[in-house]
Amino acid sequence: MLRDLLRIALFGASGRMGTRVLSASAGRNGVEVGLALVRPDNPNLGLPCPQASGKGRGGLSFETASKASWEGIGAVVDFSSPEGLREAIDYCGRYRIPLVSGTTPLTDGLDRLLDDLAVQVPVLHAANFSRAVTALTQILPKLRAWLDDSFDAGVLDVHHATKKDAPSGTARALAAAWEGQPQGQRVATVSLRLGRALGDHALWIEGQGERIEIWHRVQDRRVFAEGALDAVLALSGRPPGRYTLDSLWGPGSDF
Repeated sequence: MLRDLLRIALFGASGRMGTRVLSASAGRNGVEVGLALVRPDNPNLGLPCPQASGKGRGGLSFETASKASWEGIGAVVDFSSPEGLREAIDYCGRYRIPLVSGTTPLTDGLDRLLDDLAVQVPVLHAANFSRAVTALTQILPKLRAWLDDSFDAGVLDVHHATKKDAPSGTARALAAAWEGQPQGQRVATVSLRLGRALGDHALWIEGQGERIEIWHRVQDRRVFAEGALDAVLALSGRPPGRYTLDSLWGPGSDF
């Protein structure tokens, strides 16, 4: 399917996920990063973005949202911080453009701000942009419906040593999918933060005399970057509202 070129503003552009989005966009048709945004105190401010060199305007530099030209920007992708997400929400409301965010955790009323923004524009927040994890969260409620209350579940959550939130958003999403409620607080979760682990999650479902083990391991963060770009393309042109990945990627979708 042919699409018009969608130019996005990327919040958190110099971070682990931001650099992957920059790199992934360089090989994608239909989308390019038009603004690579960082905080004013970021040491990369003003430097060129090597991952996006040769794109669009002949290369990008890291800049701040307040001093950037937003002309022609059609969407925002955010992989920053709670403070960065708050700023992204402000600019999406100001310019009436869609928002796709993977920032976790949603602290300080950010979920409510996303709801408010969704009255004006399409909004998608996801803890994990993997297609496999998205599918898994749809399967788990059906699996639990087949099992009785004698089965208990637990989640193992492994990430690199510098990851700030624990449990991860993905671990919370898996727990919530099993429990069938948003917070997923009753499923025991163990979080390990060590080395350079990109993201391993295991769900153990234990019954009397038997166990189901489901593992998901990420081998390359590009999986998440490609998923975020798929999401922002799928969201473009839709009416205002809160969207989920399963609503965009379900059977029969173009993505």
